[in-house]
Amino acid sequence: MVKQFEGALCTDSKGGFDAVRYNKSHLLGLSNARSAPQALYNFENTSGAGSKLRWVASDHDLSGSLTKNRADCRVGFQKFLKTWLWAVKYDPQFIASKKNKERKAKQQ
Repeated sequence: MVKQFEGALCTDSKGGFDAVRYNKSHLLGLSNARSAPQALYNFENTSGAGSKLRWVASDHDLSGSLTKNRADCRVGFQKFLKTWLWAVKYDPQFIASKKNKERKAKQQ
């Protein structure tokens, strides 16, 4: 039944995403031994259900509004609640939020 609907599990952890997608070692190259089995479990169950694992920048992550107290973390979630629309798409030119903020600060 679950496979009838395409879904996505989005994470804002670039290191965790890369470890699951690209690293084939026992601990996935992660320093925390507990993180590797949890990451593998999530990936296997997600793909087994026909869903995709995706990385999103932290300022585009809807769950950030539930775990962080900053106002800028709620902007995307408020937009989602108004429109009930959200899209996750691949952009090869995309820059991580932290790097983007650092670049803008250097330009000023």
